[in-house]
Amino acid sequence: MKKLIYLILLVQFVTVSAQIGLPVQNSLLPKNSLVVDYDFSKPISYTRGSTSVNNMIGNGSGAATLVQSPNFMNSLGFLSFNGTNQYLVSPNFRSYFKSLNSSIQKSFTMSLWVYPTKSNGIIVSELDSQTPSGGWHASNIEIVNNTIYYRIWNGTAITSLSSVSLNQWYHLAMVYDGVRLKAYLNGVLQGTQTNDREIPTSGQYYTLAASETTHMGSGGVNGGFNCAQFKLFQLPLTDSDILQEYNFRKDEFNYTLHSPSTNTNPTYWSVSSAWNSSTGSTGASDAFSAGHYTPWLNSSLGWAAQQNNTSQFIILNYDEPVTMNGIVTQGRASNGGQWVSSAHIDVSLNGSSWTRVMSNATLNTNSVDDVRVLFPSPVFAKYIRVSPLTWINHITMRLGVIVEPQQLVTDGLVVRLDAANSKSYPGTGTAWNDVNSNSFPFTLTNGPVYDTNGFFDFDGANDYAVRAHSTALKPTTAITLEQWLSADDWNAGTSSSNYKCSLSCTSGGGYSHNIWSGIFTSYIYAGGGYRTPTANVSSLVGWHHFVTTFDGRYTRLYVDGELKSTVDIGTSGNLISYVANSIFVGAEASGGTAPEGFYWDGKIGTTAIYNRALSATEVTQNYTVSKPRYDFDLVMDLAIAPSSGSTWVDQSGNGNNGTLVGSPTYVSNNGGGYRTTTGQYIATNYNLPSSFTISIVASLNPTSFWATFWGNEVWSSNRGYLSYFNSTTGLEVGSPPSLASFAVSGINTIHIWDFVVSGNSVTLYRDGVSLGTKTFSTPTGLATNGLYFGARHSNAGTGFTDICPGTYYNMKVYKKALIPDEITNKFNQMRSLYGL
Repeated sequence: MKKLIYLILLVQFVTVSAQIGLPVQNSLLPKNSLVVDYDFSKPISYTRGSTSVNNMIGNGSGAATLVQSPNFMNSLGFLSFNGTNQYLVSPNFRSYFKSLNSSIQKSFTMSLWVYPTKSNGIIVSELDSQTPSGGWHASNIEIVNNTIYYRIWNGTAITSLSSVSLNQWYHLAMVYDGVRLKAYLNGVLQGTQTNDREIPTSGQYYTLAASETTHMGSGGVNGGFNCAQFKLFQLPLTDSDILQEYNFRKDEFNYTLHSPSTNTNPTYWSVSSAWNSSTGSTGASDAFSAGHYTPWLNSSLGWAAQQNNTSQFIILNYDEPVTMNGIVTQGRASNGGQWVSSAHIDVSLNGSSWTRVMSNATLNTNSVDDVRVLFPSPVFAKYIRVSPLTWINHITMRLGVIVEPQQLVTDGLVVRLDAANSKSYPGTGTAWNDVNSNSFPFTLTNGPVYDTNGFFDFDGANDYAVRAHSTALKPTTAITLEQWLSADDWNAGTSSSNYKCSLSCTSGGGYSHNIWSGIFTSYIYAGGGYRTPTANVSSLVGWHHFVTTFDGRYTRLYVDGELKSTVDIGTSGNLISYVANSIFVGAEASGGTAPEGFYWDGKIGTTAIYNRALSATEVTQNYTVSKPRYDFDLVMDLAIAPSSGSTWVDQSGNGNNGTLVGSPTYVSNNGGGYRTTTGQYIATNYNLPSSFTISIVASLNPTSFWATFWGNEVWSSNRGYLSYFNSTTGLEVGSPPSLASFAVSGINTIHIWDFVVSGNSVTLYRDGVSLGTKTFSTPTGLATNGLYFGARHSNAGTGFTDICPGTYYNMKVYKKALIPDEITNKFNQMRSLYGL
């Protein structure tokens, strides 16, 4: 027994001694290390209209107070601090941080999700009371000119390794273990500082977004940001713990909410009409931000249409084409009782050609709560249009769009000209601005033609854009040149005295991009000579991505994310040499301010210059992120059926329009389409490519058999391809007269059919599911009669026969063989229109 007592006492002694020796100690509240958790996505923590925020860990203790009623987005789960006078203040947490010997514990971990809306301001402060800047007080985390600063008092600030963008979610964390402070951004360690933390004298309170006179350079003003969660731990978390904190919710916060309260330079909003504050339903509509034209989320009223009918709409556009995941809507803010309950939702890349993503979508049920409406699948667009169908009392709404932020590389970016970005080019004028500022505007000269799909068309004769000499645009130690280009002829030019130049400041130095005779050449003048990596582009068509990098030794050329050529000087540290001439986009530079000539003949979408060499991974990242806007494989897209007329406009921008032959009947369901019968079909002038590779995605509802889906063939000479039903259960695809046969079903039912044809092989998909791959007779050549839907050419190759009765909704043609993942993605993007 004595041995047992001695053993118990020994264990107790060792345990207590060990705890006293540790820099931290587990508090009695709670049993784990998390002591504070304000999570605005959980009703148990916060509900709309409340002035307090419950601590989900504290079992009723630790509730924070909200000051000046920050806006709450219930559907997205965050509070929005206005950067003026709104903030959150916690109770005293000192009791949560005590050690066994009653000395005050200094170690802790802080973690929060924030979405900055202003470039400067306080994010978190620590005080010894609930009065901002009263008693003992100092900021812990703040944003200073888009850089995050972290510190404990009285230590030197740790700054984030890179700047942060506004209107994007970030996970911030700081850990103090009693000796060292560590700062984190999105799970990545930003820096470490050794310091003995001084703590508040009589309490331990925290504020979010409150002004603070003891600051690190932000001006000490109220922080402007959204906050989804704030957590405090009584133990110092490890690097892996912090990464886990970030990874746990990062996918949830991979969005930005676009709902600007401005409408000038660039323009974001347009409406069919707005209620006139003076005359009501008559007279001119209210101007933007006046009275009944305040459409942004959490505005004081909203957009109120001048008339109540289904012809009304509201349009919101983003800066550039982007992946959109859904919308958020609210009813009228003041006086209540007005909201839109259902609407059609359409998207567009150019603001004129629209695709319906949701029909009769359910929106608000009251004028208080915000509602999130997610699309069936993400869409790539720049504009979104909401057309109300039903409403309560009056068409009134506030609107925002949920988008995925563009993850282009920004570290080292000096200038990015982007014709698809409204901040860079608003659609008119001669100034082509840098996306991020007006520091380096280029001047468009001799009228390059702007296309609303997001590019300039240069005529090859005298069009160009120019910027006067600037050392910032001529970095010497390293550089990256990046362009999206589409040459009218990739074989244009024949020699060094007859070429086409897309970017240049060469003349005894500098850099340039040009082509001749199917060869793309980059020029970087470094180490006493031009370094010229090249790539063969003779087989290219349409849009392609070109990047040149130089790091002091290696000059590399990438095409569509793939390294094509490397030139090695042999030694490191070589500098790029320049002369003091102008920089040209779309022309070769001379030694002065005028171009030498050699004008680009084709389209230019973006031009970017970095003052460092991007890595291969970064080049691929930029290519992958920006590629969707230059979908150069899509050659025809009959997506938006016109309600009248005889032309079905090709939305791909390639001009492969359809002609409605025989006056087929327009139908408005499922996003719109045309129903054909005897003598009716859709004809185009497009012919299949010489590569014998094509993919056709068609949304159809055939109502009969022995009838053609699509064709571009001459049967009598075994030329071209076609696809047709030969029975209610059989479908044939290939080249005449011997085709591949598939057993199918689908008569009198709408499906999305995918035909992936390459040479003499075809894979058939229905609603994203493969029905197999089969072969057929190799065609003897191509047909030149045009691609047609709902009919086939007669044996002589003129006229049409075998009309396929049914309804045609959307036909897309790609000049490549789509892979299964692409088939699945495209099906998911379209299926909601057809109830699939």
